[in-house]
Amino acid sequence: MLAALATSAWAQSAPATGTLRGQVVDPSGAVVANAAVAVLQSGGPTRSATTNRSGGYEIGNLPPGKYTITAWHEPDDTQTQEVTITGSETKTVNFVFKLKPY
Repeated sequence: MLAALATSAWAQSAPATGTLRGQVVDPSGAVVANAAVAVLQSGGPTRSATTNRSGGYEIGNLPPGKYTITAWHEPDDTQTQEVTITGSETKTVNFVFKLKPY
């Protein structure tokens, strides 16, 4: 009985987590597959993903707070954006890379 109450109390007090998702494309709108996307919350761990064949990424289980999202793909571009997650929301953060001449 006590274990059930403790589990119930923990479940009620566990903070909601959010999700970041988006897409990485080039200036023509072509997708950028295999781009790295990293999410950093000050004082927290870095979480990362790689874009899929459609240029999309998703990083979930993010506690509420302010995040810095960095996307990069060699040799093309590196970009950074800031976003705030509140509660269990899902936010979309897209990147348009500038292609470097070869």
